[in-house]
Amino acid sequence: MKKIFLIDDDKFVTTLYKARLQHEGFQAEALNHARDAILKLEQFLPDLLVLDLHMPEVSGIELLRTIRSHSDTRLRTLPVVILSSGHVQELLDQVGRLGVQRIFVKMQTPPNTLISGIRDVLSNSRMNMSLEAATETARSVPLSDLPALIQEFLQSTDSKTQHCLLLEIYRATWDRIRKGLRDDEATPRGKLSRALQKLIQDLYDHPEHITSSTKETLDKALQKMAEFDEETLGSETALKNLLNDLG
Repeated sequence: MKKIFLIDDDKFVTTLYKARLQHEGFQAEALNHARDAILKLEQFLPDLLVLDLHMPEVSGIELLRTIRSHSDTRLRTLPVVILSSGHVQELLDQVGRLGVQRIFVKMQTPPNTLISGIRDVLSNSRMNMSLEAATETARSVPLSDLPALIQEFLQSTDSKTQHCLLLEIYRATWDRIRKGLRDDEATPRGKLSRALQKLIQDLYDHPEHITSSTKETLDKALQKMAEFDEETLGSETALKNLLNDLG
């Protein structure tokens, strides 16, 4: 059962949509302010957040920024649907690149429309969408975050967390990979970039392929990609062996 969390200062809105979501088979929780939202989100760990932007005390924008910088990867990459007042372009300008999947205007969105949108987002969420699409629809991750992300991925055993971490690893390395994809396929960096992209996408699509061996291979490939950036390519034999491991 998918879990949906609603945050809106209008009690009529949260009562209406929560009831409809539960009727449609979702597990739904709601808050009418954003003050305690982070704590509640940490406890509930929803599959999707429906968020109002215009709230007193703590706005939806402030909350979204906090979510996107949270230490828990599952919250940082949480799919978010905006349900707020205003024009779509105005709302889009407000959320910028904070990783919002859909925007709905309250007065123009009956429950059936919102629920249909939620189902669509969930069916194309971080667990299923291509990494390229996911990278384009959310914030980039600083390259400086990569070592910590890799270490967390190597130690993680939870499949949902691993999915989220793979997405963040891809966002952090996307500029490097994209640079390598521009190279000729016969060059070492071109080969490595394509193989690395394929490996991350395969692990992202097929969590059953995540093993100690594939984690180690990914770690080695990312380290080698860093060496290319520094133009210290190291042993050609080691590179060939790594490419063989990547398949």
